[in-house]
Parts: sequence; C-alpha cells; structure tokens
Amino acid sequence: PDQLERFRREARVVARLNHPHVVTVIDFGEDDGSPYIVLELVEGETLKQRIKRMGRLPVGEAVAYAIEIGRALACAHAAQLVHRDIKPQNVLIDQEGRPKVTDFGIARSLEVHGLTATGRVLGTTDYVAPEQALGHEVTEQSDVYSLGIVLYEMLAGEPPFRAESQVAVAMNHVQEQMPDIQIARPDVSSSLAAVVDRATAKELGNRYATAPHLVHDLEQVLAIGGAAAGGKTGG
Repeated sequence: PDQLERFRREARVVARLNHPHVVTVIDFGEDDGSPYIVLELVEGETLKQRIKRMGRLPVGEAVAYAIEIGRALACAHAAQLVHRDIKPQNVLIDQEGRPKVTDFGIARSLEVHGLTATGRVLGTTDYVAPEQALGHEVTEQSDVYSLGIVLYEMLAGEPPFRAESQVAVAMNHVQEQMPDIQIARPDVSSSLAAVVDRATAKELGNRYATAPHLVHDLEQVLAIGGAAAGGKTGG
C-alpha cells in the first residue's frame, strides 16, 4: 500500500510537468488493482541508440542536447522531483531531433524504504553520482552529475568508467578521477571541458548547485563558438 500511494503521488507530480523536453504523462490510474501510467508516444530513438549509431556526436549537437536535458531537469526540480536515473537510455530523440526526458520519478516511487542505494544503484552505475553510490541523500545535484556523465559520453562516444562489475563502476565514480575529455576528444574547447569537470565533480561543493547554473554555462559555451556544429541550437 505504501508503494502504491507513492506511485500515485509521484504520478500526479510528473503529470503536472509541462515542458517541451519532458515526455508527457497523459493518464494514470489502476485497472483491476494494477497501477498503470500512460505516456506520450515519441517516434524516434533513444540518445543511447543515437550514440551507438553515430559514435561521438558533433560538439555543438552534444552541448545543445545537454542544454535541453538540463532545462527539463530544471523544470522537474522546480516541482521538487529528482529524476535519480538520468542516462542516455532515458532520453528520447524525436523525429525533429528534439530530446525528451522520460521516466521522471516513477522508478523512485516504487522503492522500498531502506533499500534506496542497493535498490537503485545496480544496473545504471555508468551514470550514478558518488553520493548515490554511497547510499547518501540524492538531490538535484545528483541529476546534474549524471547529466555531466551523459555529456561526456556524447562527446567521447562511451562512458568514462569501465570495470568488471556494476559495483566496481559505481566505486570508480566514488574514487577515480574523471578522464580528461580533451584527451578523448581533442576538439573540445577548454571552456566546455571546464563545464564537464564541474558538472562531474565528486564533491558537492565543487559541483554545479543547480541545473540552471549548468545550463547557463553550456549556453555560454555555445555562444563563444561551435554553435553551428550539427546545425542545432539550444532551443
């Protein structure tokens, strides 16, 4: 019953999110005791599929996607909703090339108290924030970190950490220094590299405090140069 009530409560919150880069919740309820949620159909591919198909994305395109995902996160955070599972698989690219974030808060609503860390970490540790891997409180800064990792993958063509197990990858996020994006992708500017570094800082005090702060700096990167790459804007 507690899980069901959390599902209802968070489905209501997600349904109120109205943003061009968030997959719309159309309806939710119960059918013969089974809870359900109806989502907007997005024709296209996931960001993960796009990266696998294209390899490293054009710098301007990667930055534009990160801006748009960041704006979606800012909308959710303003509604007191932390995504907790930002990854390329949860970003849909529609046929017009617009990213749309999905799975907002729904997975969290199904958690059991006391199992937050172990219940959520395994399976998507390529993008997990250090504090989440350690079972500490997950906040909007955790989403910022995950978006920073997604941005790194868009630029480098692969996530920053590889290991024998999901637990080992999670510990890399806690302990290992992030690879230098300019080594993986020499055409990345020093200003963009600095944004990646700050977004993926392990210490919360060194990381962007909010998604809008990250978005602002990414917009500055586009303004400085590379805005025409990929023919995209940050709209």
